[in-house]
Amino acid sequence: MGLRKKLKKKICEYLLNKGIFTSKKTDLKKIDRFLNMVHPESLNIENIRIGGDNDGGYIIPNDLNGIKYCFFSWCRYSLKI
Repeated sequence: MGLRKKLKKKICEYLLNKGIFTSKKTDLKKIDRFLNMVHPESLNIENIRIGGDNDGGYIIPNDLNGIKYCFFSWCRYSLKI
C-alpha cells in the first residue's frame, strides 16, 4: 500500500472515530425501494434445522429434493440434516 493510500486510510479512520463519514450516503428512497422488494414470504413447507448442536445452526425450508450441492459460509467440517 502506497503512502498516499495509507494516509487516506488513517484520515478516514480518524474522522470515522469522530462520527464523520467520508463515504457517500445511500439515498433513503433507494433503501425504501430495496426493503419493499425483500420481505418474508409464507411457505407451505415445514422448516428444518441443520448444523451442529452448539453452532446456532440454520433454519431452512425442508425442500432439499434435487439439490446436489449446498454451501454455507463459515461451515467447518460437518453438516447434520
